[in-house]
Amino acid sequence: MLACSAQCKMTKYPYSLRPAEAQDIHHINRMLWDEYGLSYPYPIRTVDSDGMYIVAVADETDEIVGFSRATPHAGHARVYELAGLIVTRPHRQRDVAKHMTLVRLQECRRREVKIAISEPVCYRVD
Repeated sequence: MLACSAQCKMTKYPYSLRPAEAQDIHHINRMLWDEYGLSYPYPIRTVDSDGMYIVAVADETDEIVGFSRATPHAGHARVYELAGLIVTRPHRQRDVAKHMTLVRLQECRRREVKIAISEPVCYRVD
C-alpha cells in the first residue's frame, strides 16, 4: 500500500512511506508539539486499524520526517477526514506531503470511501 514512487526516490532527500506503528506515536506528537506548541489540541493517541496513519522516513537516517492520517468521520458512513499532516522543516518542499496525500487518497478509493474531507492547517500560535 505505501510503496514510494520512483519519482519520490529521485528527490534530493529520499524517503520512504510506511504505516505508523504504536512506537512512533511519541515521535509524531513531538513533531506536532515542536511545530505548534504543547497546547496543540489533536495529539495522536492511537494508530487504530480503522484509520490510515502514515509516516515518511528519511532513507539515510531512518528518521521520521513526516506524518499524515485519514480517519473515518464520526457518524458518517464512507466519509474520511484527511488530517494531521506535518513534515519537519528541513524536509519541506520535497513532495513529502504530496506523496502522503496521494497515498491517503488512493487508500480511500480502495476502501470505497465516497467523500474525503480535509481540515485546514490553522493551529499556529505565532
